[in-house]
Amino acid sequence: MKRSTDRILTTHCGSLPRPNPLRDLQAAVARGEEVDEAAYHTEVRDATLQVVWKQVEVGIDVINDGEIPKIGGFSGYVRARLAGFEGGDTEPRPVPGMVQDFPDYAANYRSQPRPVGHGEMSWKDFSVVDRDSANLKAAAAELGVQEAFITASAPGTIFNHNSNRFYATRQAYLGAIADLMKREYDAIVAAGLILQIDCPDLAASRDTFYADLSTEDFLKIAAENVEVLNHVTRDIPPERMRMHVCWGAGAGPHARDIELSEVIGIILSARPAGIVLAAANGRHEWNGKYGRM
Repeated sequence: MKRSTDRILTTHCGSLPRPNPLRDLQAAVARGEEVDEAAYHTEVRDATLQVVWKQVEVGIDVINDGEIPKIGGFSGYVRARLAGFEGGDTEPRPVPGMVQDFPDYAANYRSQPRPVGHGEMSWKDFSVVDRDSANLKAAAAELGVQEAFITASAPGTIFNHNSNRFYATRQAYLGAIADLMKREYDAIVAAGLILQIDCPDLAASRDTFYADLSTEDFLKIAAENVEVLNHVTRDIPPERMRMHVCWGAGAGPHARDIELSEVIGIILSARPAGIVLAAANGRHEWNGKYGRM
């Protein structure tokens, strides 16, 4: 993992804007429409090169592919790659605490339902992971980039955003996710890239998915998620990983956001050597020993 004693290195959290032609193609794929596969892969490859070039142009030191290949965002992309979510069934998401607390905000709040799967999970086509890595490595080599990372969702994040009724217990479903994602995590690192694991399940989900729990009970879930994450990354050196812990920068009061001081111990118990903390939005500011999040 790149370090410097001479200056502050720059990086970012992950997602960057996609070119309009690729956005249109990905929207069609998400709707289940057929697209020209060769043309689609070419568009992804070209867009990856473009987004890497833009990062280099503005002086970013540690770059990524902008999550360009991911259909459905940082958490939903797994539905395009993993079997087990077919059928189109959905369920309402839990009601965030900020919706309960602020009637004026609640009047304009629109929750996106989360999918419900009913089958055993498996990889549909793992070649997409290898293709993503190859595209980023080729772009980085062409532009002289020394270090690049690819993002992948943590098991606990996938659990929160994608329901599956095939598995009888939380532990069984979380374990199935972990077993499948281990292959993706290992492949990214084997390709010579840094793995960033996206972990809003350790912070943002306190209000968005677990607002009905006490802080103590939420922290037990967060600790279990880290235990699973540590197990599934057991074969990856810590210095080849970074984790992004997000408090959710979406528009909203954020009045129930968990304090960093409450969750920092669990965050630091995770194996990745690098930690990316999102600490700047309308609600968040730094103070105290660890800062207020």
